Amino acid sequence: MNILHMDINCHYTEGMLYQDNALPKVNADDGHNVTIITDVYAYVNGKLEKVGVEDKIISGGIRLIRVEYDRILNDFVTRKIQKVSKIKKLLEEIRPDSILYHGICGYELMDVAAYVKNNPHVLFYADSHEDFFNTARTPIAKFAYKYIHGYFVKKALPYIKKVLYLGEDVKIYLKEMYSISDDILEFYPLGGFIEEEKKQLQMRQSLIEEFNLPQDAIICAHSGKMDAAKKTKELLEAFESVDDERMYMFLFGSIPDDMKSVIMPLVEKSPRVFFLGWKNNKELVDILDGVDLYCQPGSMSATFQVSVCCGCATMLYPSISYKKMMGRESFFVETKENIKNVFIEISRDRKCLNDLKARTFEIAKQQFDYVKLARRIYV
Repeated sequence: MNILHMDINCHYTEGMLYQDNALPKVNADDGHNVTIITDVYAYVNGKLEKVGVEDKIISGGIRLIRVEYDRILNDFVTRKIQKVSKIKKLLEEIRPDSILYHGICGYELMDVAAYVKNNPHVLFYADSHEDFFNTARTPIAKFAYKYIHGYFVKKALPYIKKVLYLGEDVKIYLKEMYSISDDILEFYPLGGFIEEEKKQLQMRQSLIEEFNLPQDAIICAHSGKMDAAKKTKELLEAFESVDDERMYMFLFGSIPDDMKSVIMPLVEKSPRVFFLGWKNNKELVDILDGVDLYCQPGSMSATFQVSVCCGCATMLYPSISYKKMMGRESFFVETKENIKNVFIEISRDRKCLNDLKARTFEIAKQQFDYVKLARRIYV
């Protein structure tokens, strides 16, 4: 098959661990011809930068095409409309059999729909990561998404096989913002690559040896951009309040300047807390492979899905999306006292934690495996 990933509002960046990277990789590994069309921006050393127009072959034999938006009035309108005149010509050249349009917004939804209308054998999927917490947060933005992007969606919808949503918050957004019916919506979460249990044991032992931990260590981790919404402060305070010399916490990611004076003193005063700084994708997975409990008591992060694919049990904020995904198979926490109680529970009953890890890993295999997710668009 010729498979096309439309990433024109997603800033595709080579070498990352995002969904935009994982799905095309699996498609290519399965022997398909894969093309990614994206915008002219990418992350360079963690910052979004303009890298320009290009057309090249990247790792795995995937064709990467970067296109510039047509200028409409000014930069603001240009970024909102996301029109690219070259798309029609590229579609005729690539002749895709299956298209996954990442982010159900933008003018080019209509051009892709027009192509599918003329080529009815083509499978056309669109996914959405938007919800009312990360999108349409001002009256102007809400108007733009509901009536401008809503117009694009309405025109394209008859030709879309399924609209794929990553969580319940996104489903609510799609239904309320665009009046998309249940029969065309399908759950399609972010994911990870399932890590072999043998490797998990090896990486656990590596952490034990590198950081001089006891063999019966209870290894916890927390990651991301540790702003106030992440509740890193509350997590560390709750962790430190539970006196168990087997329990250790690894932090990796970045600490914003305004939070350094809050978080670093908590790190420095505890011999059981290690701040590892920013880690690349391989390093992140290697650490999570050795972790027992991944802690995300605050704002959402895609690292949650990666962690369960590495065999971690989870501590999560009880968002509607996480509760729908995990059911009862997670420690759900809202307050510092809730967090403390989880640490007390796993300190008293290690078997409870091990059992939860096993059940969580089964959920990962069924629900979050990027190999299975990538193959969804073949039919």
